[in-house]
Amino acid sequence: MKVVALTYDDGPYPPYTNQLLDILDRYQVKATFFEIGRNIEKHPEIVKMIVARGEELANHSYSHKSLLPSRSRRNII
Repeated sequence: MKVVALTYDDGPYPPYTNQLLDILDRYQVKATFFEIGRNIEKHPEIVKMIVARGEELANHSYSHKSLLPSRSRRNII
């Protein structure tokens, strides 16, 4: 059996997190949501929906600051 792991990072962020939850429900698929603490504080109701729907919830830091200097980021793109 082949398995695919779906992850969603940097949320919760309305309306995208809500739309994604609806799509996952429609296709009966589960995902792991790596959420940012600052966004969780702004949108705790979305985090409650994630948990209530049986999705996995994980911490993706509080503020998710970039570890790359600005100049390095420009060189990547």
